[in-house]
Amino acid sequence: MRIAVKLTMKFLFFILAIILLLTSACEKEDKNIPIIGCCGTEAIFDSLGNTDVHIPNIFTPNNDGINDRFAIFGDSIRRIVDIEIRDYFGRLIFKATNVPPNGNYYLWDGTVEGRIRSGLYYFTVTMESEDGTSGTFKGSVCNYTGCGEHDRAFNTDNCHFPIEYKCWLFTDLCSYPEPCFLQ
Repeated sequence: MRIAVKLTMKFLFFILAIILLLTSACEKEDKNIPIIGCCGTEAIFDSLGNTDVHIPNIFTPNNDGINDRFAIFGDSIRRIVDIEIRDYFGRLIFKATNVPPNGNYYLWDGTVEGRIRSGLYYFTVTMESEDGTSGTFKGSVCNYTGCGEHDRAFNTDNCHFPIEYKCWLFTDLCSYPEPCFLQ
């Protein structure tokens, strides 16, 4: 009986230690830690009917006025029928339907349950072009609030930011990353 009680206590202590470890790991998420998989998938540069579509694979909601929102760009998008953004576990983080045209679509501000959370998120967006063609695009986007000293090791070679859309319209050789990555 005593052995069973001791084993039960050790087991409960072990579970408590795991819970504390997981809780502290979640708190670290808010610190500016580089995110594995960020920019690991291609940004979307594609056509849909008579519109060109650009969906970036990174944005930086750090309130510097540049790349602060996840955005979808297109020169002839009639409307975004539906967009969903999900976290790693498949939980719905953001959803919008029937978004009317207003030039560029600045959609998600990077908040999860009221707080900006760095992380790799997955999107599915269905849109309709001016000529009536509908299509669905899927991909991942990095919500990255960093730009600290440790970011010098962050590889931005495959990162495509929202600000690049205007550049993409005029030349394939142009790139404007987040200013903090240039330091």
